[in-house]
Amino acid sequence: MNKMDIPVIQVHLTDEQYKQVKDELTKSLKIEAIQEIVKNELEADKLKAPYLNKTDFAKWCGYSVNTINLFIKQGLPVAKVGTVKAIGKESFLKFMQEREQVKL
Repeated sequence: MNKMDIPVIQVHLTDEQYKQVKDELTKSLKIEAIQEIVKNELEADKLKAPYLNKTDFAKWCGYSVNTINLFIKQGLPVAKVGTVKAIGKESFLKFMQEREQVKL
């Protein structure tokens, strides 16, 4: 559909009607914006935890889940409590530091 196919409807509003429509749209947009901000903050806060599951850990450190699995096979410690498995940020940093190499 191009611009020529879109029907144009002209609506005349009184000042009061315009104010009501504007207020409702503004209110709706504010609510959506607030919801998005809250969602983003909750996600960011979740990534601040000292231990994360593989998916969240991958987001936090910037590696893929497959790479995290490779690190685990190479000795990255995983905390297990019941059926829950989590990776500690401090353990990861130590794991990586132990593998640092200086190239001369």
